Amino acid sequence: MVEFDLKKMTEFKKVPDLTLQKSLIQEKLQEPMEVGQTWVLIDTKWFKTFKQFVGFDDNVERYNGTINPGPIDNSLLLALDKNSTELKKGLVENLDYVAIPESAWQLLHGWYGLRDYQEPILRKVINVAHPPKVEPKLEVYLVELILYNNLEFENPFKHSFSAAEKLSRIEDVCRKHFDIPDDQQVVMKCFYAMNQSHVLGNKSSTIHDESLDGCQICVVPEDRSRSFTKPALPKNNSSSKIPRVVATRSTTMAEPGMMTRYPSSMAYSTLGTAEGRGPPCSPGLSGLMNLGNTCFLNSIVQCLSNCEPITKYFLDKKHEREINETNPLGKAGLIASSFADVISMMWSGLHATTVPHCFKMQLTKFAPQFAGCQQHDAQELLTFLLDGLHEDLNRIKVKPYCQSEEKEQEDDTLARTSWEHFLRRNDSIIIDHFHGMLKSRVVCPDCEKVSIKFDTFSTLSLPLPMRCDRTLTVRYVPYDQSARVVDLLVDVPKKGTIHDLTAQLNKVTQVKTNHMIIAEVHKSHFHKFFNLDDPIEEIEDRDKIFMYDVPSAMVDDPSVPFTILPVVLWEIQDLTCNPHFLSSLFGTPFLMVLRPGPILFKTFYDMVCQRMTRACEANTSSGSFPMECETADGECSKTNDDTYLFTPVLVNMYCYEKIHKIEASEHGTFEIPGNFGQEVLALQIERRVHKKHYRDETPSCFDYSDTMKHLAKPTLEDCLNLFTTTEKLGENNAWHCPCCNEKKRATKKLDLWKLPNILIFHLKRFAFNEIKREKLDRRVEFPLTGLNIDHYVANKHKENLVYDLIGVCNHYGGLMGGHYTANCKNYSDGNWYCFDDNSVTLISPESVQTEHAYVLFYSRRPIKKSDPNEEKADL
Repeated sequence: MVEFDLKKMTEFKKVPDLTLQKSLIQEKLQEPMEVGQTWVLIDTKWFKTFKQFVGFDDNVERYNGTINPGPIDNSLLLALDKNSTELKKGLVENLDYVAIPESAWQLLHGWYGLRDYQEPILRKVINVAHPPKVEPKLEVYLVELILYNNLEFENPFKHSFSAAEKLSRIEDVCRKHFDIPDDQQVVMKCFYAMNQSHVLGNKSSTIHDESLDGCQICVVPEDRSRSFTKPALPKNNSSSKIPRVVATRSTTMAEPGMMTRYPSSMAYSTLGTAEGRGPPCSPGLSGLMNLGNTCFLNSIVQCLSNCEPITKYFLDKKHEREINETNPLGKAGLIASSFADVISMMWSGLHATTVPHCFKMQLTKFAPQFAGCQQHDAQELLTFLLDGLHEDLNRIKVKPYCQSEEKEQEDDTLARTSWEHFLRRNDSIIIDHFHGMLKSRVVCPDCEKVSIKFDTFSTLSLPLPMRCDRTLTVRYVPYDQSARVVDLLVDVPKKGTIHDLTAQLNKVTQVKTNHMIIAEVHKSHFHKFFNLDDPIEEIEDRDKIFMYDVPSAMVDDPSVPFTILPVVLWEIQDLTCNPHFLSSLFGTPFLMVLRPGPILFKTFYDMVCQRMTRACEANTSSGSFPMECETADGECSKTNDDTYLFTPVLVNMYCYEKIHKIEASEHGTFEIPGNFGQEVLALQIERRVHKKHYRDETPSCFDYSDTMKHLAKPTLEDCLNLFTTTEKLGENNAWHCPCCNEKKRATKKLDLWKLPNILIFHLKRFAFNEIKREKLDRRVEFPLTGLNIDHYVANKHKENLVYDLIGVCNHYGGLMGGHYTANCKNYSDGNWYCFDDNSVTLISPESVQTEHAYVLFYSRRPIKKSDPNEEKADL
């Protein structure tokens, strides 16, 4: 691949050298997050480019292909056609954006500036815990409420609030907007789902406490509040949480997939803190209302609802005798009680839809990160929910101190002691059915010290077998103008370098690797030029990678000096020069290979025209010359009416400023720059000329990837094999050896020792590393019945290890967002159902296995008393 040396770019601002920049930003990023501070969001892609430019990471050397990041550009974070600081929904920290202290932002903004028409994305740090406890949290998304001042719910007013603001702030905003006198008493009521509502009486409570995100608030005079006694629904309000599909259920058997609708006028009642609506249904077939991106919660609750011992425990109200009101780690039984009410409503058969608003409110008080209407990870929610239920129902009122001692003991003895110590502090219905034990064996590579420990678990997170390579789409732009632009799909090693990519491209294009230039193109702009030793992991799935070739006659002859000039197409308004550079670029950027030094402008103009025959339909062999003059106010204007194809100007590659205006005269000369990667030739093209003469080419696509690799389906057994395989610890999670008294990259092996009655597998579909994140949408084959994991349990005294599937939590979508559903087997009628929020559909067992399965729930199969030696089915 063509290599180049990057010299220091032309500096438009006085900024510190790169070493000092790195030091100053590193110091600022060490500042702790504190309540009340202002932090700033920056696009992850820009920040990664900055870190590479200054050599931020000690383990990543700054290479000569590193480029200046240019002005801070947050365009990928901002919602289209919205206010300048309104974010897209579903952004993920570190994947889409990074949050930095305001002091770090001030430095970066002073050095690099901010793209035109953009404003800093400022966010406050709030406290989401109840005082005196402090849990700082950056409020990335504000709470948007819809406000009314009439019972007809007309003329809504949208306003954004901080979750830390009190309800009195909502009243103040309503008084100001609706011109309500200060001496007039008002009543506020929240409508959060369909006909469900409640009065907001405690004005000192916060928006976070009341879980008001996405709600409608009605503020009326106190003398009219009597009309609030009957639930109402805002009319013509698209923001109401109206379900996508609503189905009725009956006690009669239906065909798989059959669904019917019920009218909007439905029965309504409450059961404890749980609310229900709609007609009756079969027990356990009540859907859950989506309260605003709460599908992650609904899917987990449906899976737990079909765990027979847990559901019967709550239906029989056994939890009331075991609520631990004094446990400081719990919520005085509020989580358990509200969860029990939801389960009772779902299994009462009274209503086809259950509204879990109060349960979600209690849950968010225990785990504040789930407050609001943002999407969350279902497995993370499951972990916190099981923990919250356990602490509320812990039978141990006073936890004794148990010291963990590492002794040389037999595995059986050490395991029994560890389990007994655990039970001395933890004893609940959750422990009875959801908790098992793992054996961990760590060996020091130097002194061979062996450490064996036993730890409890409620969920087994299984890695998925991953391909060692990935498929990249590379757009090949041949230097030969008669050749077409094509998209090439090639396989490259995930841990490889750009050298591996060029080797694969050489096989399919026959272009020598030293004749290639690999670049990342973003919005018709050269974002980065790669070097051979750059890691492929830096390329994200959304990146557009281009391959260019250069003439072999110049590259292979060392006696012929040459330089490479990047060229972009820049549309300008008629007769004016548009200063907004990046948003006006179009088409496919290309490269020109030239000899450095002076050249006649006419010769240079003709050479550029010859390089544009692929994109331009005009006769480029003799295009008329651009003739421009500059007016007194600095604006550009034409001096004749001749049609010309473009006006060439040189711009700095990442600061978008003109650095050299090329004199457009037939006998004038032009100095071709020799600093590849610093300057770009921008061809200014009038809009009318663009529409008349230029065309967009649709490239052909050729797939050279190994499609057979995508067809192999891993099994649950493969995942368990990976989980129990001996691994070598990395530098970031090295083990501290007590004998060597230092951290060692030891070997570690996990084994199953004791399994719970309800065995939960979490398929780790979301892969994370220092550079990128990705979701693995591979289908994993798992059995519906007869799962036997006998040979994965190290305990010699094995119990019954045959399990049957009872529930699956599915995730549709990717890292940027998605939707959760649940496939569950009703223990009452033995049929499988798909729970999609408040939609419930009968499905066939064959449809349970999909590539979207995320969390699997298995129940231990009881051994028949008549045949205690029943042969167990193998995996």
